[in-house]
Amino acid sequence: TRSNRKMPVHRSSRTKNRGTGSNPKADRASQKQESPGSGSKVPPGALLAEDFISEELEKNILQCLEKYEWSQDLSRRTLQFGYRYDHLKRQLFRCKQRRTAFPKAVQEVADMAAAFVQPEAPPKFDQCIVNEYTEAQGISQHIDQTTCFGETIVSVSLLSPVLFDFKKAPGASAPTSKGADACSVLMDRRSLLAMTGEARYNWTHGIKKEEEFTFNGKRYSRDKRISLTFRTVIPEAVVA
Repeated sequence: TRSNRKMPVHRSSRTKNRGTGSNPKADRASQKQESPGSGSKVPPGALLAEDFISEELEKNILQCLEKYEWSQDLSRRTLQFGYRYDHLKRQLFRCKQRRTAFPKAVQEVADMAAAFVQPEAPPKFDQCIVNEYTEAQGISQHIDQTTCFGETIVSVSLLSPVLFDFKKAPGASAPTSKGADACSVLMDRRSLLAMTGEARYNWTHGIKKEEEFTFNGKRYSRDKRISLTFRTVIPEAVVA
């Protein structure tokens, strides 16, 4: 169920990296975006779409997630579906019982996101991690494990806005586009952020621990936030 309003999309022009030793995954769509709504600029290979899902679908997702027992193994509460990623061992395990498949509302978002990000050949998302962040919680700069997950990472943000900080990773495995080494992206409520190519492999992303933040001169207060992150598992990485 998507909102009837026109969705502001933050997408850049495609550029082709040339040179020896380039990584085809990291050479994909290069993006330098300016969104009419948020004014965010995203790193090459990223895509930001505001108002991606409707309020009704957001409500259905939240109600659905309440039925599950959340893990508290990390500093934040989490749920995982399809496959469970062990953050300490950095290994993948198949989820059991009720979590082998995505809940209906979560699957709906996964299908929408896949068709939107890559309409010609939608990725088959088979792993989802749900993170719950309190007002001041953050997450350190990181790149989603490249030995476990494929080339497209999609996050959908619920309940509260947040500022995503991107930084070029040191020792990138492929040529990177010229330009700034860091940028911040405003993810508003019900927005989507996809990472492919450079943004996926050559940029880290994270969230500062702060109750408020300023973006483009506007002050934002953070509240509880839920994020759905969709990924495609690399079969060889599954332990059991």
